[in-house]
Amino acid sequence: MPFRDTSRERKFALKSIPSAIKLHPDELVIGVDAPMSESFAKLIDELCKKESFENLKIVEINHESQEWGFRLAHIIWECYKACTNDKILVFDVDTVLRPVVLKGYELVGQNNNAVVSFAKKLLIKSASQLIRYAIYRMTVKRRGVFSGIYWIYKPYYFENVILSEFKQISNGIDAFMFDVIQKRRTHKVTILKDIGVNCLDIQNEEYPWRLFQIGVWMYSNTFGKTKQLSSMNSLPKNSARYKIKVFIKKRFPGIILFYRISRMGYDKWVIKGVLWARENKEHTATRTASKLSYTEWELTGTKYIKDVHNWEKHGRTSTGFSQ
Repeated sequence: MPFRDTSRERKFALKSIPSAIKLHPDELVIGVDAPMSESFAKLIDELCKKESFENLKIVEINHESQEWGFRLAHIIWECYKACTNDKILVFDVDTVLRPVVLKGYELVGQNNNAVVSFAKKLLIKSASQLIRYAIYRMTVKRRGVFSGIYWIYKPYYFENVILSEFKQISNGIDAFMFDVIQKRRTHKVTILKDIGVNCLDIQNEEYPWRLFQIGVWMYSNTFGKTKQLSSMNSLPKNSARYKIKVFIKKRFPGIILFYRISRMGYDKWVIKGVLWARENKEHTATRTASKLSYTEWELTGTKYIKDVHNWEKHGRTSTGFSQ
């Protein structure tokens, strides 16, 4: 579990760490930026003692090296290396684990399963978030959704995620892992429909900087050369639904874009991202030509919101610009 030593995350830890210990793990590995404060160490120690848990391992990560493009990626990598066992449950400090996640322990590492993912019960604070959560739940029930609560099988993970490539990402740790496993086709990602955690905070996708990124991606994916509907991936190419979606995609891309924006509850930051991408088509072309995943490419667009708007006011987080 990656942990930033802030007042918010300390508050979350009061619930998340006990929920993990109640699952009776062999060890609990926490990654934190070095140097670790004495008060932080005391807090974690007290939480573990309260639950009579002794197998705690805190990994302090020094970020003096300039090799890593994303601090959180560095923390995750070092935590995985520090884990004694091959089956690792990955979760965030702002989540409370449910016992159902133990189902993944039996599946990961078996039948070429490199990753087993669970759904989340999201925190809702606004009407647009409620709309997105309703759509999220419908999607989970229909086909499952890959999320940031998952088991990995360490040997398979290190076989797929190459260190030199991982060091270059600037965001999207989970998406990067998912993409490389899917592309290499040696192992599988299994997505379960069970709700594995209750979230204590809104998701990164709910922060304006991230919603802006999604808007940029929506425009580029709809009007760029690499146009594709994610829901088309699982459809047979000779099916009527596939052919209809391809037809609409080619002839009426604006309808697809409108549909995508509606699924985000017409959020103003998504719309701002779409409009920015429309005015910066050269940026869109750069992404298509370079063939970068959008988690790497989108950063240029997101810097726009950093420069134009009050960044702290709009929710700067650990997975934002934390270089």
